[in-house]
Amino acid sequence: VKRVNSDLANDLGNLLSRTTAMIERFCQGEIPSCPPGASDGELRRVAEQLRDEVPPLMDAYRLNEAIAVIWRLVRRANKYIDEMAPWELAKNEDQRQKLHAVLYDLAETLRILAIWISPFQVRAPAEIWRQLGFDRDIRSARLEDTAWGGLPAGIRIRRGEPLYPRLEVPASES
Repeated sequence: VKRVNSDLANDLGNLLSRTTAMIERFCQGEIPSCPPGASDGELRRVAEQLRDEVPPLMDAYRLNEAIAVIWRLVRRANKYIDEMAPWELAKNEDQRQKLHAVLYDLAETLRILAIWISPFQVRAPAEIWRQLGFDRDIRSARLEDTAWGGLPAGIRIRRGEPLYPRLEVPASES
């Protein structure tokens, strides 16, 4: 229960919820374009490292280690939200391009994460893609689709229910 609430509801679920809420609020529900060179280098670096680190772990059936590597990107994206404070950027028209770059980076991260977690989960990856506005079935995604920059701007998001509702901790385990 604690793991579901921590890793799934708080980390991944909250990342999706916050990102889609901000895109809806600050970009009228459409994935914004990202000016060339405006993406966050650290977030992109962590996303691109997955392409080198996860496949060998999967091939060796070290699935728990593969998930841990993938979760570094989830944690980095949540930290990125706190560091960039998109709600503050939205208050200043001069920061509009930066805001768009931040929101694009977050949506792109979620797109990539959905692909990486698809071998481990059934419902969540498809729901992430649906909320990001994709009509294509995530099962058609391949390793090459995890390259940074594959998210087209202008897609209308479709916010939904929380990805992982928080579970109640039984009183005996509190």
